[in-house]
Amino acid sequence: MAAAAVVGVTGLTWLRINKLLGSKSPPVEPKGRTEGDHASEPDTAAEAEEIAPLCPGPSGAFEEPAHAGHALVGGDAPSEDGRPVRRPEPHGGAVTEAGVPASGPAVEAVPSPAEPDGRFPVLRTPSRAADAPWLLPSDAATHGVVADQALLGELHIRAASVVGPGHRAQGIARQDAYRLAQDQHGRYLIIVVADGMSDSRHADVGANAAVTAMAAALREALDSAAGPAEIDPREIFLAAAARMYRTAESRRWDPDDVRAVAVAAVVPVQPHASGTREVWLASVGDASVWRLHDGTWLRLIGDRKGLSDQGLADGAVEHFLPFEVERFACKRELLAAGDVLAVLTDGVADALEQVPEAGAWFARRWQQPPPVGSFLLDAGFQQSQMQDDRTAVAVWCGKGERAR
Repeated sequence: MAAAAVVGVTGLTWLRINKLLGSKSPPVEPKGRTEGDHASEPDTAAEAEEIAPLCPGPSGAFEEPAHAGHALVGGDAPSEDGRPVRRPEPHGGAVTEAGVPASGPAVEAVPSPAEPDGRFPVLRTPSRAADAPWLLPSDAATHGVVADQALLGELHIRAASVVGPGHRAQGIARQDAYRLAQDQHGRYLIIVVADGMSDSRHADVGANAAVTAMAAALREALDSAAGPAEIDPREIFLAAAARMYRTAESRRWDPDDVRAVAVAAVVPVQPHASGTREVWLASVGDASVWRLHDGTWLRLIGDRKGLSDQGLADGAVEHFLPFEVERFACKRELLAAGDVLAVLTDGVADALEQVPEAGAWFARRWQQPPPVGSFLLDAGFQQSQMQDDRTAVAVWCGKGERAR
């Protein structure tokens, strides 16, 4: 992740959060960070950077900031200052970025490993941490594993969140969270995913507060709006920040203890006459949304991991809640009939970008909607050097016939 800028809540933004909170106290600025899967680092030079508002581009879709998007990067390695970084690795032709064609065949013949004993499948290299005992967190915590399966019109939905080997072996609660919802008329599917920052003491609580607030705010917006194009993403992230601040205050925690990144997607249940669907996307941080089309994965939104001058990836998060509600990206993208939309935390997205076989592996496994148990095992894959929590919500768009 690129070098982080800890941007305090601006005066105008804080007034808007105060309105939601009913509070007049100033925001608590983030303290110093420790290492973690989602570490952040202050960058005073970036604090003064003007935040350009997102405006519809020539196609009518919201555009990401010009500085968004960095090179694909690879495996874990320590930096000189001790922060987590990732070394570049080659990547397969099944993963690309917007506007860049895949560099090779979309899907290769990758055999699907059998899981007769219910173990998580090995992606490329077995992980010794995956076989370590699962320890219970010392405090009451969220479930270590959660999954869902649903059908909404022609949309087949699978969702799974699994505590990563690095956390379960230490008795640390799962810090990922997701919510699925629909508006009151059943016109839109709402997906929200959050990834708590592991150097934040109560990241699991913060992630759950964020997804709960964002799902409710999106449902309310869709119930009163003509369509997703009228949704103000700032209001959605303000709602998340307000709930996170309120949750921290009610428990006498520092708001710095509930930091998280988040991403949301709104998917029309019914396609256009052409068979396409225009999805609404918004994100803060490196939680991301991907499209699988003809066997090729394309990242649609979500911060990328950057490279330093030495060619090493910087492991810090640039933008996060509840402090940086204005540091968001928002856009609209078209899905064709038969496409798969995947909303991911970096525990899964990192594999897509860093493991050469991963794009073809997931494309093969998720070519059709799998049983929810199989989807759960896929999301909890084994891979050495990848120990973070994993969350994936996938949506298969129907090809014209209404599913039954």
